Amino acid sequence: MAFDDLEYWWSTVRKKRPRPHEGIDFFCYEDSLGKVHYLTQHLVPAPCHGRVVALCPDFLGQSVFLHAEKQEGTSGMYVLAHISPHVHVGQILHEGDGVGQVAAAKGDVPAHLHVSFLQGDWRDLPENLSWPAILAQKKLRFVRPFSE
Repeated sequence: MAFDDLEYWWSTVRKKRPRPHEGIDFFCYEDSLGKVHYLTQHLVPAPCHGRVVALCPDFLGQSVFLHAEKQEGTSGMYVLAHISPHVHVGQILHEGDGVGQVAAAKGDVPAHLHVSFLQGDWRDLPENLSWPAILAQKKLRFVRPFSE
């Protein structure tokens, strides 16, 4: 699912989302030999150097909030969702370090990695951190996590 998409990608019936998609979903990839690999249990690499500032549950696993440190023009954090994390709050990660594994599928939702970028100060995260609380607050905003 792409940033700002309005429909769920895994449903065989066109289903509308309650709000535009706030990130990018990765479900599978094709290697150089043309073989398709699904992401269930794959290790998720850190997209940048940064510090883990929060963890919270999501509907497939947990979400890891990684404050992007020392990236020019960046004031915010990556959110790596639907994983089983191998990290803890306060941990410093380098780009490429393992963050966790993609969580297993639940019901009709296949295993996938959701990547978002929250623009703003990590200290503005809601005290009782949850996805509904993040979506309801006004100080942080979701932006496209990767340039096209």
